[in-house]
Amino acid sequence: MGIIRKQEWYERMETIRRSENLLRAILELDGTAAASLIQDIHNSPAVALLDYNDEESLTYCVMTGLLWSTLGKYVSHREEQAGKGRADLVYEPAIKGTAPLILIEFKYDGSAEEAIEQIKTQEYFKRYTGQYRSVIIVGINYSTGT
Repeated sequence: MGIIRKQEWYERMETIRRSENLLRAILELDGTAAASLIQDIHNSPAVALLDYNDEESLTYCVMTGLLWSTLGKYVSHREEQAGKGRADLVYEPAIKGTAPLILIEFKYDGSAEEAIEQIKTQEYFKRYTGQYRSVIIVGINYSTGT
């Protein structure tokens, strides 16, 4: 154990585990776990936010949270032109067929359900039709109250 603790990455193990757990929660469609992990990341020293309740801060928080677990597996795109608008955050598998596409939409003072409905009505997934067997859509609410 002493040799492992001397490695540079040892201090980052909690961050790496949290990142893996967040990706797993998304892939397993576990919204409760994902929300809890995003809250943990938001409140951790790993993320320095200029603003507490805005889309830019939340996007940064989610991207930071997924960074370790998506390295080499996914390519992320922000404000990606898709369907009838722009998807806030897209995680596209680096190698097609290896993982599902992940579309993330943020909703300010709305609901996660409204964000998911926006993905559907704006047809953000259409751009990727035929490229992926599965697409996971994620809606995240951030509110001034909570």
